[in-house]
Amino acid sequence: MNPNDDPFAPENITLTAEQIAAIRAGQIGLEKNGKEIGRTTSSQHIWCAFKYQQQLKLAQETRCAVIAVQAELYRLWFKAYERRAKPIALGNQIFASLGFSHHEKKRALEILEAIGSIKVEWRAKRTPLVTILRL
Repeated sequence: MNPNDDPFAPENITLTAEQIAAIRAGQIGLEKNGKEIGRTTSSQHIWCAFKYQQQLKLAQETRCAVIAVQAELYRLWFKAYERRAKPIALGNQIFASLGFSHHEKKRALEILEAIGSIKVEWRAKRTPLVTILRL
């Protein structure tokens, strides 16, 4: 096949000055399979990787138990890849090492449950079981 015959070869793709100006102005969105790319809607999820140790450090320095609880939940969730449908037992040890009490962990779980990120099975005087609802 002659490279000049390939309509998808980079050297054969050209845009008019008007098309370039419209793209820069945001009037034309770039599309792939009929869907606009590069922009997200509220129903789309954006994935972002965070280093676990950095999240724990941030939680400790800002005294924000919600960050610590969320980081630990995701670590345990990804660690147990095969059994993701089962609830995660969330103990106190990691939080105690960061200076958080079991009361702070409980409040953080209540916050995450209230916003719909998790479901918590509270068990009297036992480690709560947590199910992650959204990723």
